[in-house]
Amino acid sequence: MRRNCWLRLGGMGEGWGPRGAPQSRPFPKLGLRPRPRSSNAGGAIYVAAAANLLARPAIEDEARSADKAGVRGRSPRFREGAGLGSHRRTAFLLATTATRAALTALRTRSPGDPARWQRTNFAGRTVELHAGPAAAVGAAVGAAVLAPRARAAASLAVLAAGACGAYDDVVGAEDPRRGFRAHLTALRAGEVTSGAVKLFGVSAAALAAGALLKQRPVDKALAGVVIAGTAHFVNLVDVRPGRAAAAVLALGAPGLLRAGPGATLAAASMGAAAAVLPDDIAQRTMIGDTGAHALGAALGAAIVAGNHRVGLAAHAAGLVAAAACGDTVSRLARTGLAPKGEGDEEVRAAR
Repeated sequence: MRRNCWLRLGGMGEGWGPRGAPQSRPFPKLGLRPRPRSSNAGGAIYVAAAANLLARPAIEDEARSADKAGVRGRSPRFREGAGLGSHRRTAFLLATTATRAALTALRTRSPGDPARWQRTNFAGRTVELHAGPAAAVGAAVGAAVLAPRARAAASLAVLAAGACGAYDDVVGAEDPRRGFRAHLTALRAGEVTSGAVKLFGVSAAALAAGALLKQRPVDKALAGVVIAGTAHFVNLVDVRPGRAAAAVLALGAPGLLRAGPGATLAAASMGAAAAVLPDDIAQRTMIGDTGAHALGAALGAAIVAGNHRVGLAAHAAGLVAAAACGDTVSRLARTGLAPKGEGDEEVRAAR
């Protein structure tokens, strides 16, 4: 009498006991159990059994890896988050190392006239501007662990925002006009200021990066608003030593709790900010528009990558409100809850 075979799948499925021990295996080499059938598909089932036997070591290796990581039996999202922990650490360390290396290199040999790399801060001290480009490079390097599309979006946003900020640092150093309203008023009069170039350049790069990070048109537009708005917000609070870098660290920390590229980007922005914070607080350097916009763009890309439409809309609304109340945001960053008017002149000069 002709017999076909019924396949008992390996791994942790039916027919196998705990830790892969077989419950019943009349044919131990193939893991098959004879069972009468009326069909003539026995040969095909034997082929499937051989494929299952070849796949079994990979299944067992995956189970052992899951046990070692402590995620066996957890949801796919939990496993994804657990696996990305190393990405967050790598991004933070890469950003920190690259930022410090770039800062050291710029201090050793500054391109161009050394006077271009010096500014007078609010306290009248002469400080260097090397931390800004270093932070931009570090944040971009920290995003290198991402998938190609997310890496391209983050690099575009960070480097373009840093370049526009650097242009304003150099060309607009002597321009007393500050804020959107002043630059747009000059633009209507036919004058293109460095602040206007920065405004439109950062916005265009943010929209392009948002288009890479999101799929639907509404989400792309919201993503552009969030990235550009975050870059502007970090620049608004950069009115005292360490304020901008500390803001990036504080606002980026919640993003580390998420799974996905948003957490990796948050770690990259925080790594670059942490690398320049000590020198910034000690008033040896300042990040300027270059570093503030680059760090803000990196943080904005992290927010975009970690949120869907509702979250993007909420962040966009808050950032637009902050931009509309820019003087108030800068005053609070400078003086905390001091009465209005106290220190306003210093805030405007610092911005």
